[in-house]
Amino acid sequence: DAQGNIYAYANTNGGERVYVYDPQGTALFELESTGDSWVSDLATGANGQVVALCYDNGSRMIKYIDVAGKAWGKNLALNINNIYNGGGEYDLYYNNSDTVYGLNPEDSQGTALFSWLDCNIDSTNGLAFAALEDGSFLCITQDYEAGSGEIARITAQDASTLPQKQELALATFNIDSS
Repeated sequence: DAQGNIYAYANTNGGERVYVYDPQGTALFELESTGDSWVSDLATGANGQVVALCYDNGSRMIKYIDVAGKAWGKNLALNINNIYNGGGEYDLYYNNSDTVYGLNPEDSQGTALFSWLDCNIDSTNGLAFAALEDGSFLCITQDYEAGSGEIARITAQDASTLPQKQELALATFNIDSS
């Protein structure tokens, strides 16, 4: 976080816990997930505050960690599968299927930033990405079946400067795969 604290989460016999340590490694406090809930991921917001993506009683939410209060802070209910560190004009980023969104704490929904398909990247492969200071994104893909991957840098461009795409529609009926 902005103060240099270290965060970790683990599934213990007592349930899911987030552990917070100072920069020297001294334990500051721990937070416990209660009931039917668990922590899926941690990310650092653009302002340096750490958040947890949690599954809580059947719904997904982002829970901000209040270091001063040594407690869970604000909750934001979003049906998302992952979160990424913030930067630039957005506090956090998330990827939901084919689209990357930027999220700020006052938003209840993210802002769609780009589609992986529009960038010619197969979103069904493993994806990891990071926002860069210039507003572009660095992403890494992994094709598990082919045993290969790629690194791509995504930058916003005026659509009129890009080559024209042609969209083809294909219709079929009763294709036999044998």
